[in-house]
Amino acid sequence: MKRILGLSALTIAFLVLSADTTLGQKVWYSGNVVQTARDLESHTDKYAESINKSMDASSVDGKRIQDEINGFVDQFEEATDKLEQKIEDQKAAPGLFNEVVARAKVINGAMTKYKVKGEPKALWSLVKKDINKLGKSYGVVVKI
Repeated sequence: MKRILGLSALTIAFLVLSADTTLGQKVWYSGNVVQTARDLESHTDKYAESINKSMDASSVDGKRIQDEINGFVDQFEEATDKLEQKIEDQKAAPGLFNEVVARAKVINGAMTKYKVKGEPKALWSLVKKDINKLGKSYGVVVKI
């Protein structure tokens, strides 16, 4: 009888202590980071396609600067892909998120320098909004 009571007490204590956790590990972010990462990935893909079309129709078409910008955008896309895959991983996600932010700052600088307008600008605004939302979920203030 004492053994059953002891096991019951131990079980109840475990349930109480892990009530706000998943498999005993506290959730370290807020919000729906999985959906936000999907949105970021989708908006990034649309932005990449749009900026490429925009450059094809501009004076930078075929020039080295177009290749450089496409390279930055490709690296940014790869970073968002990696982040999406590890979005809930407490060890990997913060570093991957920092990489996304660093690459976004480079692209944002180019967007400002070259005064990009139209669809690419609108889509870039969505990308920045997704990054800021992830930052809030992770408890990080992001300035892009």
